[in-house]
Amino acid sequence: MRRAVYVLLAMLVAGCAHQKPDARADVPDAVVQYFDRLDAIYRSGSTPVDINTLFDLMTRDVRYLHTAYEADFNRETWYTAFSRIQSNGGYQEPATFCSAITNSIPGDNSYAIQYAPGSVSPGGCVPDDDTRMLVVFSLREGKIARIEELW
Repeated sequence: MRRAVYVLLAMLVAGCAHQKPDARADVPDAVVQYFDRLDAIYRSGSTPVDINTLFDLMTRDVRYLHTAYEADFNRETWYTAFSRIQSNGGYQEPATFCSAITNSIPGDNSYAIQYAPGSVSPGGCVPDDDTRMLVVFSLREGKIARIEELW
């Protein structure tokens, strides 16, 4: 499994130089909406409604994992974390903040997505710099069942 993740990462990095600023065309709608709704939460002035809208995209048994931070959240724990950070004023990104999808690799009901923080422009979301992050989404019946951040 670990080798497969490294191969995916190498493929994403190698393809990065040839990507358009936002490569959303071949990404499932639930994943595109995930980034759009997550961006809305991160922006200053977000509300609990934004969190609810994000979680509407997910299965009841969704798992969120972040390897580097040793995070392993079920739906309730993850929702509570979003709510706590929001109520403490932790989300303060500008209105122009967005997440640019810079590459994707489809799998069997899974998608490896390379993304970057960016800024909204007339042509869509454009990455701000060379920072790239990797996340793997697993889908079930059109909903997000698992998210694993690998950065």
